[in-house]
Amino acid sequence: MRIREMLGLPVNTNLKAHRTYRIWSGMRYRVSKDWHHAKKHYARLGVTVCDRWLGKDGFINFLADMGHPPTHKHTLERIDNTSSYTKENCMWALPTQQNRNKSSCRYFETPIGRMCLTEAARYYGVAPHLVFGRLYRGITDQTQLFAPSARKRKESKNA
Repeated sequence: MRIREMLGLPVNTNLKAHRTYRIWSGMRYRVSKDWHHAKKHYARLGVTVCDRWLGKDGFINFLADMGHPPTHKHTLERIDNTSSYTKENCMWALPTQQNRNKSSCRYFETPIGRMCLTEAARYYGVAPHLVFGRLYRGITDQTQLFAPSARKRKESKNA
């Protein structure tokens, strides 16, 4: 009942229907439940949930530390995806931000700093799918990866 009061919910409200509670619960399940499909991945990285966010007052502490997501599109993000769920290592992020923080993300140095492939492609004015295709074909030279397509070069000559 304490959690429901804190959230301003009626006593008979199912907490599983509350989005922030589901996010907190999902975080715990991913790292601790053997039946969860992501458990092996998290265990291999040594990812855990801090003690403060576990136990009887775990959700209350999580809510005090993180608050609610700013919008319905925000989800819980680990800043360093090889570290555990802690107040210092978590933030609310949009899916586009989370996609940049995957272990599979390729990064490139550009004149304005390090960028993931999609950002770098947009910076150079090239469609990201072209860069992915070039990487798949084995092209690794950055000038070739981010060169405009033949069609774009032809269009700019005719203009």
